[in-house]
Amino acid sequence: MKQNKKIMMKFLTKYWKEVTIGLVFISMLIAIIVLFNKPQVTVTIEDTKRIEMLRDSVNVLNRQMSDLRVAYDNKQGEVITKIKYIKEENAKEISNLGKLNLVQRDSVWSSFEAP
Repeated sequence: MKQNKKIMMKFLTKYWKEVTIGLVFISMLIAIIVLFNKPQVTVTIEDTKRIEMLRDSVNVLNRQMSDLRVAYDNKQGEVITKIKYIKEENAKEISNLGKLNLVQRDSVWSSFEAP
């Protein structure tokens, strides 16, 4: 048994390049055989109708997605504008705090809106 291992090791160390080339050749041959023995796919008229229906569905969904993006961007712009307006109003009221008495100041502080 040990003798067989030694013989095998001597063979592999002496002819390792040839063994590697042979393994690569065999694996490429197997890959080529597998690729060329694939069954052909035939497309029927019904399949093309389904494909067209799916393309139409995808086009509709893409249009809806772009409409939703535009609506989202518009809404986001409205929210940003509202926040800026609230901050400006709050800043105006805060700048006038020095002119108010204590009760009026408490009323102003409690009336602030969070942006």
